[in-house]
Amino acid sequence: MQKDELIQLHAFLLHIRNCLDDQLHMLDKDFFSDYDNLNVQPQQLFKPKKAQQQAVFELCKAISKTLEIDGPFH
Repeated sequence: MQKDELIQLHAFLLHIRNCLDDQLHMLDKDFFSDYDNLNVQPQQLFKPKKAQQQAVFELCKAISKTLEIDGPFH
């Protein structure tokens, strides 16, 4: 995956996180602590590709945990 595609995916996943936060109102911040501790945002184009990859991985992991526990299917 190219870095620009990775950044777009990162931005999309961050949008999903924000939507979940709006809908669930009590989003478990602990799920997202690993992502937040990375301190990598999609707008930070100067960050290395590896950092963006790690951020996407952590964000996916946290979103899946959130949906598993608090999602609309439970």
